[in-house]
Amino acid sequence: MNAFSLITTILFFIGLPYVLGQVWNETVGESAFTFRYFSGFFSVLAIFELLSPAMILLHIATHVQFIVYNLVFLAVFIVVLIVKGKTIPGTMKKALQIQKPKITEIIYIAVFLALLGVQVYYALFYDIGDWRSDDYMYVTFSNAAIYDDGFFKTTPVFGSYIGWDSYYVKYALCGIYGFYTYASMLTGISVAAIEHSLCCVLFLVMAYGSFYLLSKYLFSEEKERENRFIFLIFLEFLYLFGMYSHYSLSFRLFGVIWQGKGFLAVVLVPFLLAIYPRFLGRDLTKKDMAYLMMLSLATVSPTMGGLLAIVLIPGIITGLHFLSNRDFKVIKNAVAVWIFPVLEIIVFLIGRR
Repeated sequence: MNAFSLITTILFFIGLPYVLGQVWNETVGESAFTFRYFSGFFSVLAIFELLSPAMILLHIATHVQFIVYNLVFLAVFIVVLIVKGKTIPGTMKKALQIQKPKITEIIYIAVFLALLGVQVYYALFYDIGDWRSDDYMYVTFSNAAIYDDGFFKTTPVFGSYIGWDSYYVKYALCGIYGFYTYASMLTGISVAAIEHSLCCVLFLVMAYGSFYLLSKYLFSEEKERENRFIFLIFLEFLYLFGMYSHYSLSFRLFGVIWQGKGFLAVVLVPFLLAIYPRFLGRDLTKKDMAYLMMLSLATVSPTMGGLLAIVLIPGIITGLHFLSNRDFKVIKNAVAVWIFPVLEIIVFLIGRR
C-alpha cells in the first residue's frame, strides 16, 4: 500500500463517515462517537443505494459512475464542513472526555478487548473454504465492473460475456456493489483485499460497536456501565463457540462479514434494535424523519434481505408500541422507514418482467 492508497482509505472509510455523522449529532439525544460514526457510515451506504441502482439500470459506464460519486461526495463533504465544521472540534473533545472507570470496569474492558483481538485473528487468518462461495458475487461483480467498465456484463463464474439480463436486477438494486467498486477505484486496492482484509476488520469492530449501542439501550443508567461490558463479553463467547454452521451468526461475523447478509445480520440489525425504539413516543422532527429514511436505505444497501429486516424489525417494534400505548404518532415512523423499501420492491418487480 502506497501513501496515496493509505490517505484515500483513511479519508473514505474514517474521515468521510465521521464528518457526515455530524449531521445526525444529538438525534434521539445520542451524541456518542460510535453513534456519529455509524450514522455517517450508513449515510455513505444510503448515498450509494440512491445512486448506484439508477446508474447500473441505466447502463452508465463504471468510470462515469466513479466521477459522479467523486462529485457527490466532494459536494456533501464541503457542505457539511461549512454547516457543521465548527462543531467538529467540540464533538471530538467531548469524545475524548472519558469518565474514569472503576477497577472492575477496567478488567471487563481488558477481557473484552483481548477476546476482540482473538476474533480479529479468526476473521483475518482462518480459511473456511467453500462456505465463502457467495464471493463469486460480492468480489467478482465489483471486480468485473472495473475491468468491463460496466456492471453485470460478464458471468461471474466463467468470465464470458453475457450482456444485460433481468436476473441481475436484484443485485443492481443493492448499493454495496457500487460501494466496493468505488472504494477499489479510489484507493487503488483490489476489491478482494478491501473486502477480505480491510472491511473484514472494520466491520467486525463495527459489529461490536452496534452491540455496545444496544447495551447502552438495555443498561441505560450510568451505574450499569459494568453490565454493558459483561453483556459484550457474553456475546463474544457466544460468537467464539458458535461456528457450527454456515447459517450461524458466528459464520456471518468471522467468515463473510463483508458480504451483504453478514453485514446486515451483525452490524445493521443490532443497530436498528438499539436506535429505532428511541424514536417511539415522541413527535418526529424533519431531522428524525430524514434519519429514519437514511437508515432504511442503508439497511437495503447490502442485500435484498434488508427489505425483510427493515419491514419486520420496525414493524414489530412499532406494532407492540401501538398496542401498549394506542399512540397513532408511530404511523409516521413506519412511513419514514418503509417508503424507500416499497419503491424498491416496485422497481424490482418491474425490472424482473
